[in-house]
Amino acid sequence: MMPAAAAAMGMKLISIGILRRFGFRKILIVNTLLMGATISLYAFVSSTTPMIVIVFLGLAQGFFNSLQFSSMNSMAYADIRESDSSMASTLASSMQQMSLSFGLACGSLVTAWYLGDHPQTDQAAVTKALHLAFLTLGGMTLISSLSFWTLRATDGENVSKGIAIAT
Repeated sequence: MMPAAAAAMGMKLISIGILRRFGFRKILIVNTLLMGATISLYAFVSSTTPMIVIVFLGLAQGFFNSLQFSSMNSMAYADIRESDSSMASTLASSMQQMSLSFGLACGSLVTAWYLGDHPQTDQAAVTKALHLAFLTLGGMTLISSLSFWTLRATDGENVSKGIAIAT
């Protein structure tokens, strides 16, 4: 957990520059793909995996998760008139909480589905179920990147580049 937290804090220092340079659309598409790949890589972690590899995965996941949250939270306020910012804040906060809850529930259900009738005390079955769940959730994350293709290249520029929106 510590590498993920450290990477998340470090990412906050550079996220503005990344968004300013590449824009929300590119960042959200590419970052979602990187998140999916990183989640999938956890399926290959075993008792023989070197600690440095696990730490690197934690760093990568923390970095990509933090960039995703920063980008999506900023998009909640992009292209919103000042008079609508309170409603955008409420909606963004609610959606974030729902997304976190849905993600946790989905991960648990997928793992339980792969575990099937095996008891949770069967370490080999639990490990296999978790590995398959990481591959499945990584794949689902990769597919979810398609939702960001609907963004225009200029969406969110008032936030990332300080460009005023038309009122």
